[in-house]
Formats: sequence, structure tokens, C-alpha cells
Amino acid sequence: MTAQTAAAEGTASQLHSEGARLLARGADLKPVTFEDRGVAIAFTSPRLSQARVRRNQRDGLELLVPDFADSGGTYVVPWKALPELVSMTLHDRELHRLVAGLRDINPWEVRRAQVEIGARGLAGPAAATLCKAALGEDDGLRLAANFALIQRVFGFLGFDTAGLKASSLLADETQAQIRKAFHALAQQIGATPNECYAAIAEQSVSLAQIGVPGAAQPGRLRKVATEARSLVKSLDGWAAGTRSELAGSASLIARVAEQTVFIAANEMKRLDERIKDIAKFVKNWRSEGREVRELVTRLYWLLDGWDHIASSWFLALKGTEGDMQTAVQEIRRILPFVPRRELERMAQEPAEAGKLTSVRRIGAMQDWRTKSQDADLIRRLEAVKGAVS
Repeated sequence: MTAQTAAAEGTASQLHSEGARLLARGADLKPVTFEDRGVAIAFTSPRLSQARVRRNQRDGLELLVPDFADSGGTYVVPWKALPELVSMTLHDRELHRLVAGLRDINPWEVRRAQVEIGARGLAGPAAATLCKAALGEDDGLRLAANFALIQRVFGFLGFDTAGLKASSLLADETQAQIRKAFHALAQQIGATPNECYAAIAEQSVSLAQIGVPGAAQPGRLRKVATEARSLVKSLDGWAAGTRSELAGSASLIARVAEQTVFIAANEMKRLDERIKDIAKFVKNWRSEGREVRELVTRLYWLLDGWDHIASSWFLALKGTEGDMQTAVQEIRRILPFVPRRELERMAQEPAEAGKLTSVRRIGAMQDWRTKSQDADLIRRLEAVKGAVS
């Protein structure tokens, strides 16, 4: 090993330790639950990009906006007041209206709203093309999951899968093969063919965004997890080689991504284990379905926002050093820390008595970290009240 290589490895180790130290130091700043963290929302207005929406204690909506007043804090803004506080594009106003009407605030409902708004062309033709493709991809992922599960049924029964193709899934001959397979499976597990059909159909919907192991088309969330894993290595490499003072921030981002990827890999492993025994999976589809939905739900929340972060970083890599520094600053601002309750669950350590129940939520117009009132934001709200009174 040369002295230069040793020095580089030493720098990388120091940065890794610095990132871990910053992560540990910020433990008290982490949200308690995924619901506290909120859902990333793709507003096109720069100040609102990747802000997070969540329900408040009165069952209304509020937006967590990083650095709203350029003070380094994160502020909690009443959802209804948002259009009066900041200049919003037509796309953002329509998205704001649509999200307000959602029954549940979760990553899949918000994403669906975003894609539907984008597909209407309100964010421009390029975004419309991407959103229309995303809507089509969602349908394709469900069909891919359905086909992969049917393949597993055929494999379990020892049926020939050579002529089984996704492209001919609705053909009469293929449907006859599937009916034959499901009748044979029903006899083996003591169920009816209709119950087998229902099991596969329901599980296909649940597994669509994750994907079935070995399927020709991986699920979207598996892709996001893979991108986040690549992000760790890329950020660590940049941090070790740059002279920027943002090296520590890059290492912190990498550590949070590393933590997220570790948990995601564990959850996906649990999910994949359930699918291995397809006969048991179909026979116990009601209880298995509940467990699968819980695992998929956790993965949705866990990986929320990381597709945007990965895209931002890898796009910046194609630019200048300044572009990379800007990307690190922006990602650090919107970094989705893993909630404390999720970390405790993964560590299999019981929560300390009173530790979680004593946590106070931040109120409207307060800084997320200091809980101090944002005077500038209050002045804006008072101006709005005066204008509408």
C-alpha cells in the first residue's frame, strides 16, 4: 500500500466516522414515526420542492417546509394558508387542492395524485410524458407481479412453463392452462379455484411496486433501494476526494442512506421469504395478505423521497464540482432521517418507558429544531389575515 493510498483510506475512514457522529448527534431531531416525518411532495415551486405533508393532531393538514425563512430551520405551515404565503404555480395549486381531498396521507396516495396532475400537463410537456409513462408502468408492474406468482404456481405443481408468456397471458390457450393449474393447486391445499384466483389477484396488487423475486420486471421500490445503495458509495467517494467543507454533509447523507438501505433489505428479505412457499402463501392468503401489506407499507414509507435524492445526486455528477456541492446542500436540507420508532423496532429493543409518549409535536409556525416562533412567517400570516378579514 502506498502512502497516498493509505492517506486516502484514512480520510475516507475519518469522513465515515464524522458522518456517523453527526447522525448520532442528530438523534433527538429525528421524527418519532413515519407519520411525523410526513410524505415528500413534488411541488414545482423551488421553496416548496420536497416539503413534507402530514396530518396534525386536529386531523387537518400541515406542511413541513425546510428553510422556509432562510434560517436553517424547518417550519410547520398550515396547509390551507399555503397558497397565501408563497407564490405557487398552477400545477402546485392544483396538487395542493387534490391532496387536501385525500382520505389518507401516505406515500402511495400522494404519489398517485402527483402523477395524475403531472399527466395532465400542468408541469410541462416533458413532465407529462414521464407521468403518463409512470401510470402505464404501474399497470405493467401489477401484471408482472401477477405473472410471476402464476409462474411460481406452475413451478410448484411441476407444470411446464416453457409456453407460459406474459405477452399471451390473456390468450385462450394460456387461460386454459392457468385454470388447470389453479384447479390442481386448489385440490392440494384444500381450497377452491376461486380462492386461489383471489389470492393471486390480491397479492399481485400488494406486490406490484415491490415486485416478485426473479420476475422479469423489478418493482419500483426495489429500484429505489438499489439507487440508494449506489448513492452511498458515490457520496463516500466524492466526500473522500473533495476539498469542499461539505464533505461532512455528504458523509452524513451517505450514513442515512446506508441506514435506510439496511432496513429496506431486511424488510424485502422478510417479504421474499413469504413468497417462497407459494402453496402456503396462497392457502393462508388472508393472513399472509395482511402481513404482506404491512411490509409493503413500511417499505413505501421508508423509501419515500429517496428516488428524488438519488436522481438529484446522479444528475449533479454529470455537471461541475459546483453542481455537486449544490446537490449536497439541497439533499442535506431535505434528508429523510429514519424515524426513531423504526430504529428501535429494527434493533428489537423495547422503547424506554415514557420516551416516545412524552415527545411533543411541533406546532404551526415553529422551528422544527428549536421550537422557537418564526417571526417572519408570523408576519406573513398576520398580513394574510388582515387581507381577508
